[in-house]
Amino acid sequence: MDERLQNLMNNFKNPQNYFEMEDFTHKFKKNNSNCGDSFELFLKVNNENVIEKASFTGKGCSISTSGFSLITEFLIGKKINEINEKDFLDFVGVSLNTNKKKCLLMSYESIKNNKI
Repeated sequence: MDERLQNLMNNFKNPQNYFEMEDFTHKFKKNNSNCGDSFELFLKVNNENVIEKASFTGKGCSISTSGFSLITEFLIGKKINEINEKDFLDFVGVSLNTNKKKCLLMSYESIKNNKI
């Protein structure tokens, strides 16, 4: 199995930053009514609008869970208004079909229209 695909699966089996952050400054929700996936993303953003911490809770398919796990790592040190879909997909590094890509991008979609 490709190393990046294995990383995606590892993030499903052992998600990073899976907890409800108590000191969050921003909270985003994302649901997919077609499949029942439902997540919350928590961010702690400092006075310079830099993301210091990120976590998530919820449940969903392996790809959407992996997407939320990976975005918590991707966002650290960035400003929300500086992130974009292409950079996140490059960070993940796995090419997926359209339906699976939608699952992966749930995490990105949860914040894209709510930029700080």
